[in-house]
Amino acid sequence: MESINRHITIQVTGVTPSLQKCTDCCNSIHCPFCSPTIFQPATKSRVLKHLEAHKRNAVKHKEYAIFKCNLNCNKIAHFHCPSCQNTISRRDRL
Repeated sequence: MESINRHITIQVTGVTPSLQKCTDCCNSIHCPFCSPTIFQPATKSRVLKHLEAHKRNAVKHKEYAIFKCNLNCNKIAHFHCPSCQNTISRRDRL
Protein backbone atom coordinates (compact mmCIF):
# COMPACT_ATOMS: atom_id res chain seq x y z
CA MET A 1 0.00 0.00 0.00
CA GLU A 2 1.45 3.34 -1.00
CA SER A 3 1.75 6.00 1.67
CA ILE A 4 0.05 8.46 -0.71
CA ASN A 5 -3.18 6.43 -0.52
CA ARG A 6 -3.17 5.97 3.25
CA HIS A 7 -5.16 8.24 5.52
CA ILE A 8 -3.05 10.22 8.02
CA THR A 9 -4.40 8.03 10.85
CA ILE A 10 -2.89 4.90 9.28
CA GLN A 11 0.81 4.89 10.15
CA VAL A 12 3.57 2.31 10.04
CA THR A 13 3.89 0.99 13.60
CA GLY A 14 6.24 3.19 15.63
CA VAL A 15 5.85 6.21 13.34
CA THR A 16 3.75 9.29 14.08
CA PRO A 17 3.40 12.36 11.90
CA SER A 18 5.73 15.24 12.66
CA LEU A 19 4.29 18.10 14.68
CA GLN A 20 4.58 21.60 13.27
CA LYS A 21 3.48 24.97 14.52
CA CYS A 22 0.31 26.19 12.84
CA THR A 23 0.70 29.14 10.49
CA ASP A 24 -2.97 29.35 9.41
CA CYS A 25 -5.15 29.96 12.46
CA CYS A 26 -2.90 30.14 15.51
CA ASN A 27 0.65 29.83 16.74
CA SER A 28 0.13 26.48 18.49
CA ILE A 29 0.40 22.84 17.41
CA HIS A 30 -2.58 20.82 16.18
CA CYS A 31 -3.15 17.12 16.79
CA PRO A 32 -2.80 15.46 13.36
CA PHE A 33 -5.69 13.08 14.18
CA CYS A 34 -8.23 15.50 15.72
CA SER A 35 -10.05 18.59 14.50
CA PRO A 36 -9.42 21.78 16.52
CA THR A 37 -12.98 21.57 17.90
CA ILE A 38 -12.18 18.16 19.46
CA PHE A 39 -8.65 18.93 20.69
CA GLN A 40 -7.66 22.58 20.87
CA PRO A 41 -4.24 23.43 19.45
CA ALA A 42 -1.71 23.55 22.28
CA THR A 43 1.96 23.41 23.22
CA LYS A 44 4.14 20.62 21.86
CA SER A 45 4.35 18.84 25.22
CA ARG A 46 0.54 18.83 25.61
CA VAL A 47 0.03 17.52 22.07
CA LEU A 48 2.64 14.80 22.64
CA LYS A 49 0.81 13.72 25.81
CA HIS A 50 -2.46 13.66 23.83
CA LEU A 51 -0.79 11.55 21.12
CA GLU A 52 0.22 9.01 23.77
CA ALA A 53 -3.49 8.37 24.38
CA HIS A 54 -3.96 7.90 20.63
CA LYS A 55 -1.07 5.38 20.63
CA ARG A 56 -2.53 3.40 23.56
CA ASN A 57 -5.88 3.12 21.76
CA ALA A 58 -4.53 2.43 18.28
CA VAL A 59 -5.44 -0.79 16.50
CA LYS A 60 -2.46 -2.85 15.34
CA HIS A 61 -2.94 -4.46 11.92
CA LYS A 62 0.02 -6.13 10.17
CA GLU A 63 2.73 -3.45 10.03
CA TYR A 64 0.31 -0.58 10.70
CA ALA A 65 -1.01 1.29 13.70
CA ILE A 66 -4.49 2.63 12.98
CA PHE A 67 -5.24 5.66 15.15
CA LYS A 68 -8.74 6.87 16.02
CA CYS A 69 -9.70 9.69 13.67
CA ASN A 70 -11.49 12.76 15.01
CA LEU A 71 -11.10 14.79 11.84
CA ASN A 72 -14.05 16.14 9.91
CA CYS A 73 -14.29 13.17 7.52
CA ASN A 74 -17.12 11.67 9.62
CA LYS A 75 -19.58 13.00 12.20
CA ILE A 76 -18.29 10.70 14.95
CA ALA A 77 -14.87 9.37 15.96
CA HIS A 78 -13.88 6.47 13.73
CA PHE A 79 -11.07 4.36 12.28
CA HIS A 80 -10.06 4.22 8.62
CA CYS A 81 -9.73 0.77 7.11
CA PRO A 82 -6.25 0.24 5.59
CA SER A 83 -7.67 -2.14 2.95
CA CYS A 84 -10.59 -0.10 1.62
CA GLN A 85 -12.03 3.41 1.87
CA ASN A 86 -14.54 2.56 4.62
CA THR A 87 -14.63 4.08 8.07
CA ILE A 88 -15.50 1.96 11.11
CA SER A 89 -16.86 3.53 14.29
CA ARG A 90 -15.81 0.79 16.73
CA ARG A 91 -12.32 -0.58 17.17
CA ASP A 92 -13.59 -4.14 17.79
CA ARG A 93 -15.19 -4.11 14.33
CA LEU A 94 -11.95 -3.09 12.65
